[in-house]
This record gives sequence, C-alpha cells and structure tokens, in this order.
Amino acid sequence: MKRVAIVLTAVLLVLMSGTVLCSQETTKSIAVTYKTVGDKELKIHLHFPPDWKTSDRRPAIIFFFGGGWTGGTPGQFEFQADYLAGRGMVAARADYRVKSRDGVTPDKCVEDARSVVRWMRKNTGRLGIDPGKLIASGGSAGGHLAACMMIADSVEADGDDLSISTIPQAMVLFNPVLSFENERMLTRLGDNKHLARKISPTSHLDKKSPPALILFGTNDRLKVFGEDYWKKAEEIGIRADKYLAEGQGHGFFNRSPWRERTLIAADKFLASLGYLRGEPTVEVPKVAASPPRQRSADRPDRQNRSRADGTMRSLRKRMDKNDDGKISSDEAQGQLKKNFDRVDTNGDGLIDRGELENLAERLKRNRAGSALKGEIVLLPDKISSKARSLDPSFVIYTRTKVVDGKKAPLIIFLHGGGGTRRKIKDFLWNNQAKSVNQKDYPFNVLIPRSKGQWKPKDLDLLLEHVVKEYNIDKKRIYLTGHSMGGAGTWRWASTRPKTFAAIAPVSGGGRNREEGIVDLPLEGLKNTPIWTFQGDKDTVTPAEYTLEIVEKLKKMGSPIILTIMEGKGHGIGSVHNDTKLYDWFLKQSLD
Repeated sequence: MKRVAIVLTAVLLVLMSGTVLCSQETTKSIAVTYKTVGDKELKIHLHFPPDWKTSDRRPAIIFFFGGGWTGGTPGQFEFQADYLAGRGMVAARADYRVKSRDGVTPDKCVEDARSVVRWMRKNTGRLGIDPGKLIASGGSAGGHLAACMMIADSVEADGDDLSISTIPQAMVLFNPVLSFENERMLTRLGDNKHLARKISPTSHLDKKSPPALILFGTNDRLKVFGEDYWKKAEEIGIRADKYLAEGQGHGFFNRSPWRERTLIAADKFLASLGYLRGEPTVEVPKVAASPPRQRSADRPDRQNRSRADGTMRSLRKRMDKNDDGKISSDEAQGQLKKNFDRVDTNGDGLIDRGELENLAERLKRNRAGSALKGEIVLLPDKISSKARSLDPSFVIYTRTKVVDGKKAPLIIFLHGGGGTRRKIKDFLWNNQAKSVNQKDYPFNVLIPRSKGQWKPKDLDLLLEHVVKEYNIDKKRIYLTGHSMGGAGTWRWASTRPKTFAAIAPVSGGGRNREEGIVDLPLEGLKNTPIWTFQGDKDTVTPAEYTLEIVEKLKKMGSPIILTIMEGKGHGIGSVHNDTKLYDWFLKQSLD
C-alpha cells in the first residue's frame, strides 16, 4: 500500500502542471497586473494577434475560469484565447480571488471581474481594442462572472471608476450558473437575498441585454439555469442562442472533441455579430476507434491499473463525507487538496468519478518528464518605474511539472550588448532555454532585457519580484551571461555576495568598451562557486581581463574554475548549450 501511495503522489504532482492545449507561434501574450487587493496582485493574461498594433481597434474577448468560486486558474481557457487571437481578436484570461486561496464569497469574485472589464476599457489605447466590441465569456462559475457583466447595478469594488460600463456587447457562456436566487445558492452568500439578486443575471434580463450563446451538456444538472434564461430571453425578445451537447455532463467543453466543437460554435456566433470574418479554422479531432480488448494474460499493466483504481476508490470512500459520489474542495485532503484545481478538470469545484478515473489513468502512464513553458510578463508599474534600465517586460520559463512542497531553483541569463537592440519577444525559446529543457532539470529560467549596461540595483528589484511571484528557492539562484551579460554577471554578483549559489560569466572579463576597467569588489566573491569561460582569441574582452580576475580570486582562496577555449574568439555563448554547466549548477547551493 505504501508503494501505491508513493505512485499516487507522483501522478498528483504531474497534474499540478497546466497543460497547454493549443499554441500558435505567431500570437503574442503577456501578463499584466490589473488590480492589487492587499498584498495580492491580480493579473490579466493577454493574447494578441500576430499583426497587432496599439493603434488597432479590434474586438476583444475576456475569459473567466470556473471552479465553483472556490478554486480554478486562468489557464483553463488558454486554448480558446490563443485560437481567437489567431483569428484576429485580442483575447484575455483574468485571475480573480477565490474562496480556497483568499477566503472570499462569490460576490467578491464578481467585484474582481467587473474591475478587470473596466481595466480593459480604460486601457483600450494601450491594448488596441474597441471598447464597443467587448465579449465576456467563462465556464461554470466563470460563466456566472461573465454574465454578471451585463448587470448595470451590481456589486462594485472600492475604488472602481463606475463611469466605465461593464456591460459587454455579447456573451459566450459555458455551462454557467445564472442565478443565486434559490436555496442552494443562497447559502454561499449567508442567505443574503438582496446580495443574491445583485449577482443573478437572469433576474436582470431586459430588452437591452446583450446577445448570448449559452452552451450546456444535456446531462448537466445546471442546465436548469440555461432553461430559465432561454425562456425569459424568448419572452422579452432578445437573442440567446442554445447549444446542447447530447449525453454530456458539466465541463464537457474542456475535453476534445467538445472543446473544438464548442469553439467552432462560438466562432460562428461571433462572426454572425461581425466580430470575426471567414470560416472557423479549428478542426475537430477524429475520435479513434477502440483497440481490440486484450485478454488478461496479454495485459502487463493490469496490476498497476488495479492498484490505481483501488487507490481511487479508497480516496472517494475516505473523503466523500456526504456520500454524494463527489469530493468537494472542503472534503479533499492531503495531496488531493493541494492539487485540487489540477484534478478538477471541468472546473465545477467538485471532483467526480470521471475525474478520479482520469487520475487513475494518468497514474498508470506516468512516464512523461516535465517541460519548460515560456511567457512574456510585464513588471508592475511600481517596479518598472524604478528599474528604468530594464525593459518593463521580461521572459520567464516555468516548469509544467513541479515537485510539491519544494521551491524551484532559478537560472538568470543576462544577454550581451546585441540584446539591447532586440525586442523582448526575441528572447522566447532562445538556445539557453532549449538547452535547459534537454533534460528533466528543475530550473525556472529568467531572461530580462536591458536598455543599456546591466545595473545591479534595477536587477535586484526584478529578482525580488520574481522570487515572490514564482516561488523561487533563494538558496538555489544561479547567474550567467555572455559578453556584456558576462560583465554584468561579475558586477551584479560581486555586489550581492549572498544572493547567488553559483555564477558562470562567459566572455565577461569584468570590463566593457564603454566603461573600460570595472573595479569589482572581488572580496565578496571569494566564497561563491564560479565557473568562467573565455576564448583565448577574444579581441573584445581579451583573455587577460578574465585571467586577472581569476588570479586575484585564487589568491583569496576562491574555488573558481576557469575554462579557456582554445582558438575561440568572443562568440562562445554556445557554452550555454552544454548541459554540463547545468549539472554543475545543481550541485551548488547557499548554506
């Protein structure tokens, strides 16, 4: 039984990772803070079309994730957002506070949703969107938030500019909750009927309500909300399109082929309103025929599957306190509670038998390693306004497989002088990131962009932000860079001796053409593990510069390693392609 528990833990850790369902290399995406509540920064993830410009006036769509107002993550609608950005819209996925992480009730979720819609309309010039062509969308609890945007008089967050309307021009709602005015939903609001009405979209339908596409599975117990909405919309005479997936339950749109089928329906709905042109480009995957059933003797995985299935039954029996066949976030325990949002694939706030079966299947075939996922992230204004030598955006790569309970080590790459003339998007999937991705390394990777010389004080601000936002292990932060980035590595590390577990300057020499000799406080580096690389034919930062530093550090007792690359000039950044460097990094840690 102990062995089964260990394997179960392993698969739960895999499920902590968010799977990218679709990615179009031509689209661009960034994450921006739209609101801060206390110490919590709420972000909006923006997807832009390939030919997007800030001067555009494009239609926009914003997605809200599901999770019963209790859990969930913005990653839920990444497939849809990426697709619609490829079709020419600006698409967004918004984070908001939830009960499990922030202790809030559904009305606070609605407040955050209204705040982010106002943020989008306030920043139309920056986002290149038309404020009069905004579509609200979401699934389950997120569909409820999207629908609440049509309510003129609802709950409002302190400090919001109420002169900016939240009412969208259209709505695409995936199995949404559309009313809190019933006994079951009222309990989530402490039986506050006045508050319930303020966040009950069906009760606010009128002739000015925006057109909607509402999608349900025919076996979804929440379909009753759709039936009430469709009936009232027909009586009033407003458009409310109906999409029913035969035999499907709640959250069906998260899985192929229904994910693609519902997206095609949404595409056609938006095209009918003039927000998209042409036919849908997404393809529905063919459903493969089931292989012939094997005899027991031909199935070597039978024992593993039985163990997995038995573990799932044990989980359900132990945690399903009210015996309804499902596990809520309050009932979940241990690893399942920590990874609830990953296992709850349909985002309805409950883990049902099907989701446990999916977990068992993942347990059976858990062989895959982790992978790096890169994105461009915008620094908060309060940081970028101080760190003026840095681009306000940076590239961060995070692992899609995380070891639960452990913070991630971080590698920081500082680019050379040529990087100051490149755009931040050019640093996505560079050679360094590809090399780190060759093995199942646990590193996250940070690549900032400098407008000129690297300045330690500005880099400090960036690193402090990244450590906080990405759960970084402060004892395992590694720094490297080439050319100007190599010089920056020497300079930053020498002034911050207790920050880096190890550094690897490449063609740095501690000097640069603009400033000449850089006086480094080498005393601070004498106990830092250092592996420096230098071409003996380098005419930009000659080898003697690096040799001078190495000699001084060795006299101080430094464990520095020097690799001279014979016959090589300045362009030896390819050393970052050798995984030996990353193996060496992993052996180093601050005490």
